[in-house]
Amino acid sequence: MLNSVADSIATQSAEIFKQLDKSRAGDGGTAASEQGALMARLFKQGEAKDLGLPGRKAREIVSGERGARGVTLRIVEIPVAKTGDTLRAAHHHSEFEECIYTLSGQGTTFADSANMR
Repeated sequence: MLNSVADSIATQSAEIFKQLDKSRAGDGGTAASEQGALMARLFKQGEAKDLGLPGRKAREIVSGERGARGVTLRIVEIPVAKTGDTLRAAHHHSEFEECIYTLSGQGTTFADSANMR
């Protein structure tokens, strides 16, 4: 199931890139298409880079290293803490925005606007 979800997210991301390129072109993407510019690319989870991060399984599907401009897409699996485990510290970034989509389980997101569970 996780593979099909990741492939679906990657396909949707490619469509978003396509729409962004069209809007940036100012002509609906016609000039870029005529010049043979890359309008969209399909990224597959199997091509993802394993990041080897501690305490979780993290794969980078889309990034600047793979040709993206201004966006990164990762799929991360975090194991459920067992009784007696040290809880993970809060994860945060101050230099860029982050979007987290939870497929299963639960957690708490702390944001300037509200805390979400």
